[in-house]
Amino acid sequence: MNRLPVYILAGGRSSRFGSDKARALLDGEALIVRLARQAAPVAAGIAVVADAADRYADLGLRTIADRRPGLGPLAGLEAAMLDLIESCAARTGKRGECPFPGWLALLTCDMTRIEPAWIEQLLAAAGGRARIICFRDAGRRHPFPGLYHVDLLAPIQRRLNDRSLAAQELIGASEHLDLPAPSDWPQIAQVNTPDDLRRAARGLC
Repeated sequence: MNRLPVYILAGGRSSRFGSDKARALLDGEALIVRLARQAAPVAAGIAVVADAADRYADLGLRTIADRRPGLGPLAGLEAAMLDLIESCAARTGKRGECPFPGWLALLTCDMTRIEPAWIEQLLAAAGGRARIICFRDAGRRHPFPGLYHVDLLAPIQRRLNDRSLAAQELIGASEHLDLPAPSDWPQIAQVNTPDDLRRAARGLC
């Protein structure tokens, strides 16, 4: 089984939820812990990107700080890519050389479920010109979970500098591949409100 670095974005304000969504319990388990556990079979390593380093250390999760807090998922993706590049340099002693093929899997802390098979499906589609691979269903693209290549770091940084922060716009402007969403895609894929969490807990995810 191929493994790749997995990063979980947890830098949002959770304003619609009212408290830290990452720590919300689903089936008695914090959402972010649940995701890390489910992703573990395909993960070469798992790290959380939050507004402060070690925010989730008490949950046993390596957490890195977002380098541009408050700028949304693209800033979290930038932090993830920089962390991967620096980690690879630390392993090999040479910047630019990495035991991974440049891909990372990006999740968000409010996802109700991740299946290793979904990541494997995305990874199986890598190898062409696409630098972003994600799912689409009913005409809607899902940026997360998705695979993102470190080749996108410079374009992402330009967008952050220009305050062009929409993930969908990054995908549309990049070489990308949309795959059909898996047949077991959850009805409640992400938790935005307490009601979403209650519906997910009733087995809709």
